[in-house]
Amino acid sequence: MIYEAVMDETVRSFGNALYEVLLTPEKLAEWEADREYMFFPHGTVITNEHMNLALKAGYQPFFIQCGWDGNPLERDLVEQSLFLGARGDFTQEELANNDIFVEVLGEPSKGIAQKIKKSEPNALALAVRNVLDPGEYSRDTKFILNADALISPVIEDKEDILELVGLISGARFVLSGSLSVAAVAHAYGVPFSPMSSDFDDSENPLRWHDWFTSIGLDLYEVGAHDLPKNVRQGREWYNAHFVKED
Repeated sequence: MIYEAVMDETVRSFGNALYEVLLTPEKLAEWEADREYMFFPHGTVITNEHMNLALKAGYQPFFIQCGWDGNPLERDLVEQSLFLGARGDFTQEELANNDIFVEVLGEPSKGIAQKIKKSEPNALALAVRNVLDPGEYSRDTKFILNADALISPVIEDKEDILELVGLISGARFVLSGSLSVAAVAHAYGVPFSPMSSDFDDSENPLRWHDWFTSIGLDLYEVGAHDLPKNVRQGREWYNAHFVKED
């Protein structure tokens, strides 16, 4: 079966559901029908909780290019799990501490540009909250964020996923509280930055920095934990780390 985290048993998020367009229909059907493995195709899900969840349900956990959340893993759970690649260097190191040696393969979202054609430019500076962010979606919020549009990552079906991919790939900038949204923007060459908000990854930045290592950024040791709060700061962050001076 395929694991997908949902909120309140009904609310789906873009990041957790993105595997629907990353995997072929044949692979989706094969993994969903499998009764030996619980496949984790995406996300920061290499945790003791997720390994326990699968094992207690009678499945062997199988993590594909997933990320570690920073909490020490229990060796006995790791030994009962399978791992294909790691999202970044921090995940690779923690697995190696438990005698599991895998390559850093990066965020699965990086393959989206080979699956879905880039949209025509829409000239929008987008702000996309993390699905767990309790912040408001009021009329004034997008102005506070210096954004042209404030987008929710909540989706219902594949068509919603494709619509959001289209918005992201055509944007002129993406300020994102969702790592998956930022990774999709990066895959299409759209300037992006992480976003500080009421759901603040600056308190536990490892998942972002784990992904950053896979795209050539090593910011963790220099203390670059403060995340941009609006599009203006996001542009400054992007220019500082991605735009090379002549």
